[in-house]
Amino acid sequence: MAKYIASGSGEADQDLGHWLDANVVAGIREFRCQFGYFRYSAIQPFAREIRDLAAAGGQVHFVLGSNFGSLIAADAPRLLRVATGVHASVTIVSFADAEFHPNTVHIVRADGSITAVVGSSNLTDRGLGQNVEAGVIFDSRASDPADQLERIRTAIDYWREVASNAAAHPHVAPAVFPIKDDDGLRDLVERRIINLPQPPLGAMTMRLSKWSSGYCSVFAVALHRIFGGEIWARVYHLQKTGEEFLCHCYCVVDGVAYDESGAVSLEEASDTSLVPTKEADRKYDGVAKWKKVDEDWFDEFHYDYNVDLIPEAQSFILAYPERFPRAKGV
Repeated sequence: MAKYIASGSGEADQDLGHWLDANVVAGIREFRCQFGYFRYSAIQPFAREIRDLAAAGGQVHFVLGSNFGSLIAADAPRLLRVATGVHASVTIVSFADAEFHPNTVHIVRADGSITAVVGSSNLTDRGLGQNVEAGVIFDSRASDPADQLERIRTAIDYWREVASNAAAHPHVAPAVFPIKDDDGLRDLVERRIINLPQPPLGAMTMRLSKWSSGYCSVFAVALHRIFGGEIWARVYHLQKTGEEFLCHCYCVVDGVAYDESGAVSLEEASDTSLVPTKEADRKYDGVAKWKKVDEDWFDEFHYDYNVDLIPEAQSFILAYPERFPRAKGV
């Protein structure tokens, strides 16, 4: 049956690194993986086994995220030297408004048995054993369901299918990039898909949730200080007292609304689906109303507003002109 591992348990062999040590060995038939974050040093101990498999015509497939440009260009060419063969591939996934993070490995052993792991660990040195991580191991030797192991395989292979048949996947394909050589990597660097400077820690936290109540106000003010324009907030009103509660806010410049996710249409900014659905929100009347506000309004009415984060938000905006197009002219 499936086995749960947790590196924080204090028990031995409870991390992805030990699992790879035991399973990425000479003679394996297939190796597939997908990870949100990657460093070449994490696979260096297994590079010979994977390279030999690829050179022999075995299936070797890496699908790696470049979340907001996080994939380091220096790591990618070294991986290409490992995943070289008629049935080997490297695919990069980079969404503009979401993180790619389905951390999974699928291996077919020399005897035909199959094992896989699905968990929180990234394919980085820290992810293999230093961080506190958790995962679930599936193994045909333990009579784990074959259909679940097959689902893991096909989930990884899905991204190659998207890359090879973009017309069939119009909504996903623009974020998927098959890489065959160094020219392809250089193109992604020039297009700012990989190798972007990463923002400060505070700004990285800010970009994790589009609707995070505290950070939309910080970004609206930061955007206003850079671009000008006006700050517009959507607010709920308490049924009894009429007090205001921030739903979301934008900086509107020349008819374009900006929030921490980048430029959005005014139609999206006025989306009425943002009515409260949680039990705790039912004390509000459910009607979100537009209100033009200034920085002082956040100080008075929005307890999550943190003016100290504005410089970090400004740095983040200027570092990502592809998400905030007006930043190119600043």
